Amino acid sequence: MTPKQKPCHLFRYEFLILNGLRKSLGRAVERELRFRHGLTLLDLGSQNPEYLHLFQGKAGQMVRLDIVKSTGIDVLGYGEQLPLKDQSMDVILCTQVLEHVRQPFEVVKEMHRVLKKGGMVFLTTHGNWRIHNEPEDNWRFTPDGFRELFKDYGTMRIENQVGTLASLIQWFNIYVKWIPRPGFLSQTLWHLFKAPFYVLPNVLGLLLDQPRQQSFCVNYLVTARK
Repeated sequence: MTPKQKPCHLFRYEFLILNGLRKSLGRAVERELRFRHGLTLLDLGSQNPEYLHLFQGKAGQMVRLDIVKSTGIDVLGYGEQLPLKDQSMDVILCTQVLEHVRQPFEVVKEMHRVLKKGGMVFLTTHGNWRIHNEPEDNWRFTPDGFRELFKDYGTMRIENQVGTLASLIQWFNIYVKWIPRPGFLSQTLWHLFKAPFYVLPNVLGLLLDQPRQQSFCVNYLVTARK
């Protein structure tokens, strides 16, 4: 059974980045894999498989790989040394993982190795985001960096998942989240108190966002074909 995506609602501080990720990734899957079925898919870094449902009806076999054993994980391993055969995958999905690896060039090289000729990578990662250790937070990326990382691929496309203005609004929400909790309030009550303050910025971000603005971006989508 394909895991379902967690709810993405206006009361979440990270709504804008999650909404942009979901929509742009969904469009890319339909664009690149239209009329494709029975594909072999690797979800690289699959501890939180929120986007596998986008491949429903397209992937015949899904392999979920992570460094930590948990429910639904098929293979344990690191992206720098994928325990998979050469040219064994049609599609690789890698969402919000590349910033946490130690050797991003080796990970991209390994993805290239295990992809079949004409296979696709769908990768998302941060441009500008808060430090978050899961378990390590090592990198941030730019379009020029992606072009160097994926230079051995046949074709590659880079998309802003959130434009400059919405990215700035997203950072406002991050700062609201960072406001220290008063000692007399529990964590739950403090979360409930702050949640409404995310709604107006999130609505403004949706209405005013222009993803083509690229001077400041919190998250990118890379689609690359071998």
